[in-house]
Amino acid sequence: MKLSIIIPAYNEEISLEKSIPLILKAFPRAELIVVNDGSFDRTKDILSQFNIKIINNEKNLGKGLSLKRGILAAEGELVIFTDADLPFRIEGIKKVAEALEETGANIAIAEKLEYRKNASYLLARAIVKFFIRVFLSIHFKDTQAGLKGFTKNTAKEIFQITKINRFASDIEILFLAKQKNFKVISLPLQVASDNLRPSSFNLKEGFLFLLDIIRIKIAKYDEKNY
Repeated sequence: MKLSIIIPAYNEEISLEKSIPLILKAFPRAELIVVNDGSFDRTKDILSQFNIKIINNEKNLGKGLSLKRGILAAEGELVIFTDADLPFRIEGIKKVAEALEETGANIAIAEKLEYRKNASYLLARAIVKFFIRVFLSIHFKDTQAGLKGFTKNTAKEIFQITKINRFASDIEILFLAKQKNFKVISLPLQVASDNLRPSSFNLKEGFLFLLDIIRIKIAKYDEKNY
C-alpha cells in the first residue's frame, strides 16, 4: 500500500460527507483512516456509509492523540494527515505526496498563503510564534496548517513518542523532527476559498498552547508513549 491518509475528526459530519467521496475518488488505492474523536453529531453515522478504516475514541481525547492512533495504525509507505474540510483540497494532498517522493524529505508540511486575519487571531498567532522560536528554535512560517506528510518510518518513529494531545501536537512533531535531524520541507499552498472557516484560536487557546510548548520543552522523549 503506497499511501495512507489520516483524518482526525470531531463533530465534522458536514465536512466528512463531502471530503470522503473526494478522497476515495482521487486516491482509490489509498488507505483512508478517520479517527472519530468522541463526536456527538452524525459523524459516526456518516463514516459507517463508507468502506474505510474507522477508529472511534469513546470520548474526546484531542487532535494529538487522535493523530497518534491513526498514524500508528497506518500501513502506507507515505502517511499524510489532513483536516476534515480539506483546507488545501485534493491538490494539496497530491503536492505533499509528490514532494515526499521527489525530494527525499522525511516530512512535508503545508504553509498557508491565506488565512483569517481578525485581531484576536493575529495577536495569539504572533505570541505563540514568538515562543515557538524562543523555546524550541522552530522557525517555520506556518506550523499549524492542517496538512502534513511523512515517510512511513518517520511517522512511526515520531508518533510512538509524542505526548501532546491538543493542537500543539503540530509543534511537537516539528520539534521531534528537529531533534532527530529529519529533513522537513515547507510547501506554500493556497487555502481553498470556501474553507476559510472562522478560527477558534483565541487568547485563551493561545495560553493553553503556550503551556503545551513548555511541556514539549521539558519532556523526556526517550521512551515510547502509547
